[in-house]
Amino acid sequence: MSLPLIDAQDYDLIVDNLVCLNKVQVKTTNHKEGKHYQVNLVNGSHSSRKNIKLNTEKVYDVLFVLTGADEVFVIPKQEIEHLKTSITLSDKYSKYKVS
Repeated sequence: MSLPLIDAQDYDLIVDNLVCLNKVQVKTTNHKEGKHYQVNLVNGSHSSRKNIKLNTEKVYDVLFVLTGADEVFVIPKQEIEHLKTSITLSDKYSKYKVS
């Protein structure tokens, strides 16, 4: 595992799965919309330009989410729709829930 040298990186850590290196964006959420948690994909502490870059280019490979109920999701970037600023962890993402 590797961590970025500075906070301005487009990902939070790098994971070696023995096949390749994956850039991982880590998010936590306590916010629910109905019965499903909602995950904000942009960070308020970053500039608007960086938020646009994160949402259009998906510079990370995997989104790792920890919910307030201690549920863990590991979602490949290609499963997140282009230009999304948030996602709802509905049944669509249930296959990425880690037991």
